[in-house]
Amino acid sequence: MTLIATLASNSVVVQVSDRRISLLHPDGSTELRDDVTNKAVLYENRATLSFTGLAELENETTDWWIARRLSASPSLNDGLEKLTSDLTALFRRRPYRGHSHSIVMTGWKRNGGAEPTPFAGLVSNQFEVGKGWRASPSADFDWFVEMAKPELPTLVFAPDLVPMRSAKALYRQLLRVKGRGLNVANAIDLIAEEIRSIADYQPTVGRELMVSVLPKTAVPLGPVAEMFVVSGHINPDVPTFYSLSASGDQVAYGPTMVMNGMIVSDFQARPITGN
Repeated sequence: MTLIATLASNSVVVQVSDRRISLLHPDGSTELRDDVTNKAVLYENRATLSFTGLAELENETTDWWIARRLSASPSLNDGLEKLTSDLTALFRRRPYRGHSHSIVMTGWKRNGGAEPTPFAGLVSNQFEVGKGWRASPSADFDWFVEMAKPELPTLVFAPDLVPMRSAKALYRQLLRVKGRGLNVANAIDLIAEEIRSIADYQPTVGRELMVSVLPKTAVPLGPVAEMFVVSGHINPDVPTFYSLSASGDQVAYGPTMVMNGMIVSDFQARPITGN
């Protein structure tokens, strides 16, 4: 089960997700399958989405399954409606019935000529608005978004694997970072540390992470988005997407990107080695 953290502030939104894929056996035991699977989808430089749940849907990777529906939709709202209806229909069938699954998102809502508004949200059969995470999944999926407050950032972990005390302590640290001007690199380090602390005792959460950073200044004004992929460092003025390795892996991985009706997938940048 992937652990996803989203941070939505008035100047930048951030999403950090672990990349572990585990197999759950009928006796409750887990088996590691992969520690470097992509679970992130970037939509038009203004929203980033990651999933927690099943790694494959209808014989294709879940990130690609999500990206195909977003790329065929005229807007993000339409894409979320499509994802919700298709997931509801799919999870009424075997072998998906009874499984929990969520798509976690953060990004920017366009407001005509006004400045974009940051948001965080879910497409899920695990979460009920006003009540929180369910003990067992619903038969239907639903989606919702929550606008971030102008002065206070929104921090969300999905699913609810982070103890409340730890989440509150992290939020206080992030507020101190924001008070110093919101150093994005420091905020990501704090979030990554929290996810990896959960990985120390939760076998379905990994230490290899994918990071997406979307500043408000990069939100496209129209339907055409300029593509950026920045690896290895954070530039708070442009969209930044990179993998954060705990093992020293020098391969830079990127999310699946939906841009101008196209899908770019399986991005990897490898260092050049001489003989």
